[in-house]
Amino acid sequence: MIRTSLLMIASLALLALVAVPARAGDGDGRGAGRGDGRRGRCGAGREALKARVLERFDANKDGQLDESERQAAKAAFVARADGNADGRVGPLERRHAGRQMRHGALKAHVLERFDANRDGQLDESERATAKAAREQKHAERKAEMLARFDTDKDGTLGESERAAAKAAREAKRAERKAEIVRRFDANADGKLDDAERGAAREACKAEHAARRAQKQGANQGQGAPR
Repeated sequence: MIRTSLLMIASLALLALVAVPARAGDGDGRGAGRGDGRRGRCGAGREALKARVLERFDANKDGQLDESERQAAKAAFVARADGNADGRVGPLERRHAGRQMRHGALKAHVLERFDANRDGQLDESERATAKAAREQKHAERKAEMLARFDTDKDGTLGESERAAAKAAREAKRAERKAEIVRRFDANADGKLDDAERGAAREACKAEHAARRAQKQGANQGQGAPR
């Protein structure tokens, strides 16, 4: 059941990336430096995602998607996400697809981290481990918030301190949104359409996965016998 769900979500995510190859190798410098900037959270995963899209839809194997191949990819995405079969992916369908993708990604992430016996589910001890990790993360975030915004050092955030924390969150969110639009707005209309949002989400997921793998590799390396 888990495998089927994740396969469906992976397929949907793949089909959502139809805008990425259209920008690949455009040579106009518009995307230069975007993957290696100081806040390039999603850049490292784009090449891997592009390769997956090309593998699926590059029928003539020329390393890019021509118009007919892009249309085939778009049609496949619509067929997957168009729940009411009206020939387009509306806002509700887009949100539903997004929820499926997020839920599947979260489940896969939890299993990857805590499914010690690799049976595709969490037993009691694995759930306890996951809960302890979640509580530790919550405590770390709370400590970080207090360190940043508890100006009177009373161990809690007062009204003005909470307002400052909220303003900081909103400013960071706006900054990240502007960065994502700048990097993934393939048609330069100042906003992200369905395919561009899919590309952004999947690039971020792939980058997070790459960072987790790198961190796990480093931890294993530190624990290896010398």
